[in-house]
Order: sequence, then structure tokens, then C-alpha cells
Amino acid sequence: MKSKSNQKGITLIALVLIIVGVVLLVGILLSFMSKKDKAPNNSQVGTDSVQQESNEFVYEMEDGSKLNVSKEMQKEKTVGNLKISNIQLKETNGITTLLADVENIGKEESQEKILQIQVIDKNGNEITTIRCPVDSVKSGEKVQLNTAITANIANAYDFRVNE
Repeated sequence: MKSKSNQKGITLIALVLIIVGVVLLVGILLSFMSKKDKAPNNSQVGTDSVQQESNEFVYEMEDGSKLNVSKEMQKEKTVGNLKISNIQLKETNGITTLLADVENIGKEESQEKILQIQVIDKNGNEITTIRCPVDSVKSGEKVQLNTAITANIANAYDFRVNE
């Protein structure tokens, strides 16, 4: 009878040790996961008000890219005889791309030129200036402006264009 009693005792001790081990393992995993959730990453550094302000004019897409949705950024701009419209500012992996249609609204062909696009924030401060080459454009025709910079400026409020 001692062997059955010893066997039951050993089984009971083994079962208790397994339960204690599982509880400890679950506790350690939960602790690790909660610490990981609290660790800041680059997009969440700062206060809540700064985080909300920094994404005020950004729509984050499913693929993680950021699309500018500022109404001011999307308004047509004119410099000389060139009308800039259908503006899209999108950031993907730290590279911001500016796309737009450039239409010659003058009576003569516009020669190749470099436009200075001054990107500004909500307070009117310059974020950066982008030099954008534009091909020659015949009167009444449109060309595509496509330029990129290695910075995240997707949260811009507006831009100014100069020749």
C-alpha cells in the first residue's frame, strides 16, 4: 500500500509543480507584454496634445503610408502662367512624394524651369522648401509634377510656389 500511496503523492506533487510553473510562465508573459506596450516608439514620443497636433492633417492608410488631407494643401495655386492643381502629398517609409498637375494657362509655351515649393505648417512657418523641376508646357496643356524628399512632411498645412 505504501507504493500506491507514494505514487499518488509523487503524482500530486508533479501536478502541483506543473500548475505552479504554468502560472509563473503566464505571469511572466503578461508582464513582458504589458512592458512592451508601454515602451514609446518614434511615432508616439511626446505628449498627447503634441501627438494629435502632429497628425492633424494626416490620414494613415492601411499600408502605413500617410496621406495629407489639409484643405489648404489641396487648393489650386498659380505662379506665372502655371496653374498647379490635383495636389497630393504622401509619405511612405520616410520619403514624402509631392504629385500635382501643372497646366499652362498662358498663351505661350512655358519653358523648363525650377519651381520653389515652400511647405508651411499651420502657423505659417516654413517646414522646408522643395526645388521641383517642371518640363516645358505648351499653352493649354498639362504635365505631371512629381518630386520626393527624404523627410516626413506629410502633416504640412499649405504651400507657396515661387519661380
